[in-house]
Amino acid sequence: MSRIVVYSKEGCPFCSLLKNELRKRSLTYEEVDLSDDSERQLFYERVGVRTVPQLYLADENHTLEEPTGTRIGGWTEVSRDWKALENGA
Repeated sequence: MSRIVVYSKEGCPFCSLLKNELRKRSLTYEEVDLSDDSERQLFYERVGVRTVPQLYLADENHTLEEPTGTRIGGWTEVSRDWKALENGA
């Protein structure tokens, strides 16, 4: 079973929506706080995205420096298909 990892930042309304929905669905997750601008920029460069939140179904090698596993996406992508996430977690 994969771990759910959410990359987010303080004050982000879509990050709050995603985390609230995960809790409502009783899906446990690990959160990586990217409120620091330089850390967030490094993350964006590593994974080729430009927004948070980002949700991963992380494999055993997943780290902040090397996000591995399946990137599900941001709020828009995740909210389209909750069943896929619930089945994969």
